[in-house]
Amino acid sequence: MSKTKPSSTNGNGAAVRIEMKLPTKDTPGYLRRQREALALSQQMQDPTARGTETIDVIVNFILPFVVVPTDRDSAREALFDMTETQFVQALDKITGKESASPLAQKSAS
Repeated sequence: MSKTKPSSTNGNGAAVRIEMKLPTKDTPGYLRRQREALALSQQMQDPTARGTETIDVIVNFILPFVVVPTDRDSAREALFDMTETQFVQALDKITGKESASPLAQKSAS
């Protein structure tokens, strides 16, 4: 797993340290992550889905990859404080989008 150490700020503008151990192409559980990513993608496209519940599902999807802070509540808050760029980079790495996986692509319909 590769590590990333994005810095973000909390609601008060103070820097928050978040460190993630992100999967590589050799990390076991690839298909499990793909299944979760596809389910998340479908939920995000569902017009009846509640916005805040979808955000919580996204945070819960990324949370297992956060190694600092070690406290889960602090880690959850640190995720909420990530920048959009940090969030997208982490999500792309977790879902395998960076490797241009056909499973990570949206199906044409």
